[in-house]
Amino acid sequence: MRALSFQRLIYRGYMLLVFLLFMDSMYPWYMWENNLTIITSLLTAFFSVILFVFDKNKIALTDVKIGLVLCITAALLWHYIVSAGLSLILYYVSWIVLILLKDEYKCKLLQFITKWFAVLLLISLLFYIAFLFGISTSPSFIEYQGRYPTLNYYFFTLPIDQFEFYRFKSIFMEPGHLTMGLVPLILANRFDLKNKYVLILFVVELFSFSLAGYITLFIGYLLMNFSFQRMKYLFIGAAFIAVSLFVLERNGFSEMLDNFLWDRLEYKDGNIAGNNRTSLEFDMVYKSVMNSTDKWTGRNDVDVLAFGGNSGYKKYIVTDGIIGLVLALAIYLYQFVVYKKYLVGVFTLILLLLLFQNAYPFWFAVMSMYILGTCNLKRSVHEKSNILSSTQRFHR
Repeated sequence: MRALSFQRLIYRGYMLLVFLLFMDSMYPWYMWENNLTIITSLLTAFFSVILFVFDKNKIALTDVKIGLVLCITAALLWHYIVSAGLSLILYYVSWIVLILLKDEYKCKLLQFITKWFAVLLLISLLFYIAFLFGISTSPSFIEYQGRYPTLNYYFFTLPIDQFEFYRFKSIFMEPGHLTMGLVPLILANRFDLKNKYVLILFVVELFSFSLAGYITLFIGYLLMNFSFQRMKYLFIGAAFIAVSLFVLERNGFSEMLDNFLWDRLEYKDGNIAGNNRTSLEFDMVYKSVMNSTDKWTGRNDVDVLAFGGNSGYKKYIVTDGIIGLVLALAIYLYQFVVYKKYLVGVFTLILLLLLFQNAYPFWFAVMSMYILGTCNLKRSVHEKSNILSSTQRFHR
């Protein structure tokens, strides 16, 4: 009994820490001015090792899992060599154990993260809506390393720029950071809006006004749920969004919609205006790298933040080269190549679209959802095929 209690305690602590690390990777305000994320990383790695050593019943070694471990090892080794990414070692330990978990425990962990992330975001959203109606407490002022001047209302944050007030980002640094956690999590749950927690996550994403989030969710829903019977729900959803936008437009929010939606969809000089992940100065650096032998290995002497080039695939090529990019892509393509499941393919496509915009393949929020979500989608397809075959046998 003591052993069982110890194992149960370790697993619960492990689930909580994975959830906290999932949150930390989106830069919540409570870890801006401290080393809390390092502590969380250390504890998660420690509990991962303890779980691996003392609870073998939750671990399963298979050729597929070992293959994914090798993909991550190769990508991280290259990233460390060319970019000195030492901080990812702690993540590596957590990822390996996460990969080696049995499928049933991966699905339980996904349910745990989905539930509690939705609960926290719902509370945050309610306080944000109250703020929009003039009900709020006095905020404090915080910054992250001299950047991101922010008004902290504790349950949500707002940038000093007044136009950004209308983009909900909960307690995180940017609406885009929130999207990088929300979109993979929603799709990892197969966009199941009948699940109240997934529905909450979807509503929260709508309030973020993230163009990347809208596009990827639309594509993901269409591909995951496409059937003539279900198309009516897509039309209902589109009608709801259209009515909501009309109401906002008519009630004094037209400038906000112009700033965060319509202007970003405008096509200018061969590009969509919203595709502004890098500056012109950084684009010159990118072209210089691509015209030299550095394109294969990247340059570790470029301060990408100084050029405004802190996201997008171009940033990753500059820092890690084409070789690093291919190794990172291999991680996210691996399970689809192995399993050849339709839903896993759709999930992989959406993650690659997000990474195309942000180029942070080692964000814990994204990597953990890739590991857990692929397992859940693969299993849901398997269970669905079993149900169909059982039904066919019954009718025979």
